[in-house]
Formats: sequence, structure tokens, C-alpha cells
Amino acid sequence: MTVRERRTHAYQPTLPLWQPTSNNGAHGGTCDAHSGTRDARPIVSIDTRNAAWLTSDGPPPARVDVGDARTMTKTVIYTHDNLPGPFALRTLTVSGILIALDDDHAFLRADGETLYGRAAIVASVLPNRRLVACGRTAAWVWLGGDFPSVIDALSAIHYRAPILGRPIHVRERRVPPNQTKQIGPLIVTTPERTVCDLAMCTQDEIYDESLDERILQLLRQFRVDVQDCLLILEGCSYLHTAQRAREVIADFSCIA
Repeated sequence: MTVRERRTHAYQPTLPLWQPTSNNGAHGGTCDAHSGTRDARPIVSIDTRNAAWLTSDGPPPARVDVGDARTMTKTVIYTHDNLPGPFALRTLTVSGILIALDDDHAFLRADGETLYGRAAIVASVLPNRRLVACGRTAAWVWLGGDFPSVIDALSAIHYRAPILGRPIHVRERRVPPNQTKQIGPLIVTTPERTVCDLAMCTQDEIYDESLDERILQLLRQFRVDVQDCLLILEGCSYLHTAQRAREVIADFSCIA
């Protein structure tokens, strides 16, 4: 599956803050992810009838709950409600069939090993459908590994309440459409853009969370051109972290 776009364009300072299309218009302000407002959403299943499953380069995950076609969903987050009980959740986690997100939520190891499965997991975890996964969260979608301890997303809305014990770090950045990709039910930043976002993290985050290794994995696995990343960062001069990010990425030019 082709995930890079060789002609990566720097984004323009005049572009509006990324805001997805909504029938009700743009939203702003502060929202509690568990407040029960219209932006909050359950984290249990994904509607398999969504046409986004059909627009990506490959089939969706095969495990689908059998039921009425009008309500057919694919379970991606398992809780006590869709298992016999806490003992079953613990047993499946200990056996390695499920990967725990916290004491009450888990996902199938098999889903975590596929691109579409990881995209469905993140889409189910995010507090609303209009968020774009970026940074550490996007890196997990592209690469897998351990689920990140922080959820990074593009949004003009700030979320105070954590999701599954993880804080939501909102990035209010201008990102043009050619730096995002639809993967099943999720919109995620491209590998090039994800490299830039990781490089704009603080030095402590980069080294304490081994984000330099994630950057190198993205560069190699998706054959990302360092020059494409530097071109993206040229349009980020208004961000105080952009210059340091250029230095971080330039260090990989000889080894990627």
C-alpha cells in the first residue's frame, strides 16, 4: 500500500486551523470527553457499513459480529459488557489474546498487528469522529508496538478528562489535506507529517519515550525522504518548535 506522496507541499500560514466538515458547523471551546455531550462517543464498536472501509487500499479486519445487517458492528474495544465478566477479561489478557488498555478495556492482539485494526482501535478510543490522530498516536497506527501513554490529536477543542487513563494532547496546528490519510474509519497524519510532529516534541519526550527510534522506523519503513519533512517544516516557521525539529530531522539524513 502506498502511503507516501512524493510531492509534499509545505502548508501555508494563511490556511485555517484544521477543521473537518460538520453538518452543525465548527465547534470550539472546551469539552469534557465523558460529559455526555454530542461530541462524546462510545468506545466499544465501529460501524462496518461506513463507506470509509471501502475507500482504503485493502480489506477491513475480518472479525465481524454476526447479527442483523442493520446493526452489524465490529467489536474493537472489549469490556466487561461484551465479555462474560472481569475474570474473562483478565484470563484473555493473561493468555495474550487481548491487550489491556486499562483494567476495564482491551483490544485483540490480532487487531493490534494490522494497520486497519490499529486504525479502528484509535477511532474507537478518540472522543469524537472529527479528531485527526497525529504524533505518538499516528506513529502507533503506522508502526504498531505498545499503545502510547498519551493520545495526540488535531483539534480546536480541548479535553480535560483522560481517555482510558491517558491524557489527550491537542495540537492546534494547520495541516493541509495532503498531509493526512484516511485509514478505515480514522483520519491520521501521513508518515512524513508524523515524523515532523514527533520531532516537534520536547527533547525530554523524544529521549524518555524513545521517539527518535519511532522517527527512524517511519523514515525507513515508509521510505520517507528527509527533504520532504524539512519542506513541511518550512511552513511551520510560526511554531517555536519548528527550528529545533529541523535540527532533529536533519540528524537522520545520514542514517535513514
